[in-house]
Amino acid sequence: MKDMVAILNLSLSQHWLTYCPLMFKIQLMICNALNIGNIFYKIFKIILFDDSNVSHFDFETDLFQPHYRLLTILLFAIWGFVGFNYMGIILASTYLIKLDTTCPTQMDLQNLDPSSSSSQCLPLTNADLVEVLVTSFAEIPGLIIAMFLIDVIGRRNTLLVGVVLFFLSCLFLNICIGGTMLSVILFTARASITACYQTLFVYAPEVYPTAFRAVALGTGLSASKVAATITPYIAQVLLVKSIHVALIIYGAAALIVLISSCLLPTDKTGKKLEEIE
Repeated sequence: MKDMVAILNLSLSQHWLTYCPLMFKIQLMICNALNIGNIFYKIFKIILFDDSNVSHFDFETDLFQPHYRLLTILLFAIWGFVGFNYMGIILASTYLIKLDTTCPTQMDLQNLDPSSSSSQCLPLTNADLVEVLVTSFAEIPGLIIAMFLIDVIGRRNTLLVGVVLFFLSCLFLNICIGGTMLSVILFTARASITACYQTLFVYAPEVYPTAFRAVALGTGLSASKVAATITPYIAQVLLVKSIHVALIIYGAAALIVLISSCLLPTDKTGKKLEEIE
């Protein structure tokens, strides 16, 4: 009981911070700035109870140590641009389906100008909603294809197949197409980028040691979310001004993912986790 009281009386110290993972340090500092740091610390100190249970992690010396530096940089780039393209195709699909062409005339653009509507909003027709729903279902075959290919041709090759299909979809979208063909291309693009995204969740944890495997996955996922916050400026602002420029940007992002995937130094397909510690 005395030990528990002593723990509750402890305050934030540099000694404790030296044993915390990077993100935990940041959380503690923010909470301390809000005058709730002591409470936050005490709760987690009771759960962990002693410093021996806290993992020792240094972002720079672990993820960026010489053996993993190239892998980490490439994966961060892949995570970021895949997240950028994944959210971008989701946001762009609705506008392209409503427009029903990738080469609109001036009249088409005027009809889609929100200022021409009294509600400042352009509602989708029933046919538009059906097409949006169909393209949304593309994520299901994308997941299934990724699930089977990662063990057949490998994680890295699955990533390559997905990003090549997405890149080709961006090229075809730059051609003047519409109607059913437009829906097919959007379906293919969304399925392929979904396959890439899900493959990363399998590949990334396998190539790092257990000591910082979860941190590597979480940091890569954070990079994709940061990139996803940028993509609305392309898919909802630039796309309205120039469809082709926006699609070229997404194609260029896919090309960067393709090159980075080719440069990935390792693929752990078929190996048990015990063999890659």
